This record gives sequence, C-alpha cells and structure tokens, in this order.
Amino acid sequence: QAHVGPDGKTYSGYWTWTEEQVAEFFEYWPLGTTPHVCMSLLFYLGIRIGDAQQLGPRNVEDGRMIWTTQKRVGPSRQGVNMNLPILPELQVALDAAKESKIISLDHFVLTQYGKPFSRKSLAMRFSHWADQAGLPKICSAHGVRKALATILANQEATTEELKATFGWSTS
Repeated sequence: QAHVGPDGKTYSGYWTWTEEQVAEFFEYWPLGTTPHVCMSLLFYLGIRIGDAQQLGPRNVEDGRMIWTTQKRVGPSRQGVNMNLPILPELQVALDAAKESKIISLDHFVLTQYGKPFSRKSLAMRFSHWADQAGLPKICSAHGVRKALATILANQEATTEELKATFGWSTS
C-alpha cells in the first residue's frame, strides 16, 4: 500500500509520525479528552489501535498495563501477553480522563455515547482526530506505533527491549 507523504514523496506502508506531529496532536487535543487519552495509549505503550480499543482500568495493576494483544502472531496464532510500565505521561492522561469521567471500568476510549468503539471505527475516528488537529491525511494510528519504535531505536534500545515493548516474537 503506497501513500504520498507531506513531503510529496511516495512511501510504502504506513506513514511514521514525526515527533513534531505527535506534539501537534497533543497540543490540539487537551488532557481529559478522548483523543488525548487514545493517543497517550498508542504513543506511550506503542500499541495497535485494536489494543487501545480494548484496554481499560481493569488492565492496570501496580503501575503496569497488563493485557493480551488482539493481534495473533507466531506459529500458534495467539495473542501476546503484555506487561508494560505506565509511564508518568500516560498516568497523567489516564488520571485526567478519569477526572473528566470519559472512561468506564472496562474501557479507556469510549464513543460520545459512552460505548466502546469497534476496532475499525476507532481507527477511522483516530484518523479524523488527526485531521481535525491539522495533521496530514497520511497520519494513521499505526504510524504512531512506528514513531515510538523509531524513537526507541534511535535512543539505542536493544533488540530485546524493542521486542518486549512491541510484543514482537522475532527481530
């Protein structure tokens, strides 16, 4: 799948958000809003949109986010068990969402009617939120995951650290 980036060049796969684009999204959507908490989950955990759709307070234990990924990987075709620290920035976003009463016991990201999104509808809504923030149409939820992977790799994260963070089974 080819996409034309903001620079006019054609890229294969999903566009990798720049750090500036991530900052623009956070600047546009304040703490305590659904778009902000969704982006915080995507960016500070490096998760897929399907995982953001399913996570909620029930997945928090002792300052960690614990869940099984929706995506099935490897020969066994099973989800990957994840156990990641909740970074301070994510905790601030989750606390603000709780204070704003926009989350439920089961889900951090809810529709305007207080119902959970489907994976597909959340992906489409996230692209709409990025568009509203003035970001290029090429900015999708999966590109946020790629942005964090790039940032961590550039900060010299080891292969094992990257695999643990993103639930990858191979390098």
